[in-house]
Amino acid sequence: MTQRFFKRIVRVTALRENVPPNPTKFVLERTASSLEITDLRVRFKIHRAHTKHPNQCDIIITNLATASRTNLETKPLMVQLQAGYENDALRLLYTGDLRFGMTEQKHPDWETLMQLGDGDCTHRWSRVNKSYAPGTSVRTILRDCSRSMGLELPKDLAKDKSLDRSFAAGRTSHGPSREEMTKLLAPFGYTYSIQNGVLQVLRADQAADRTAIPIGEEFGMIGTPQFGSPPKSGKPPHMTISMLLYPELLPGHLVQLTSKVKNGLFRIETVRHEGDTHGTGVQSWTTQIEIKPAA
Repeated sequence: MTQRFFKRIVRVTALRENVPPNPTKFVLERTASSLEITDLRVRFKIHRAHTKHPNQCDIIITNLATASRTNLETKPLMVQLQAGYENDALRLLYTGDLRFGMTEQKHPDWETLMQLGDGDCTHRWSRVNKSYAPGTSVRTILRDCSRSMGLELPKDLAKDKSLDRSFAAGRTSHGPSREEMTKLLAPFGYTYSIQNGVLQVLRADQAADRTAIPIGEEFGMIGTPQFGSPPKSGKPPHMTISMLLYPELLPGHLVQLTSKVKNGLFRIETVRHEGDTHGTGVQSWTTQIEIKPAA
């Protein structure tokens, strides 16, 4: 497999955003014009987890034109990062909003840093402000709350009938959407995250998709799984696995591990991607995941 992945390819696409004036209907509009970078040195570091706090990404691009540097340092801006290998289709690695951008000269090059957050604008600015009559269900308020963030509830939640529980005395939702979502989901054991602009809602023992992604040496695993300390006393230890860059791996998803030291079905807890189009060796183009046994 390593022979197949010879030349590294990255595409960075930046779209100008218009922040809506009404934060209770937070649907960002993006202009038709965009900036696309494909032929410069690009370095990136991405960290993902299943948490309401936006997943982070740092991108450094070398020797952009002056106008492009200014564009990529100016908010509001949505940035999409795609990566792959020669003779393969590019795969989505990250989508997020610009938090901070700057350029500095590191002689003889100019390096532009973009710090991004997945769903950062939604997390920071969306609000709810609505009163509900007695008998309104949790599901209805959750749907309105997610839509105030410009997002839709995952279809799998339709199977959970406990969310049809109603508020006998009604309810008033007011304040940041992220806080209202957290309050509504907590009694049912759920937490939420935003993964590439898509809302994900899971319990600690749930997986986002029951179709497991195979991982092992033939799929680009580097070395063998490394065991860490148990997250809690009496619980099985998490394992860390390094792979050649694997964009499809997301927190909450299942993997089917085949290795010399451990086999089985596991849930991904955290994901770290790191890459350099001009780097050397497999360690400069990797995905590292932390996994735990699936329930």
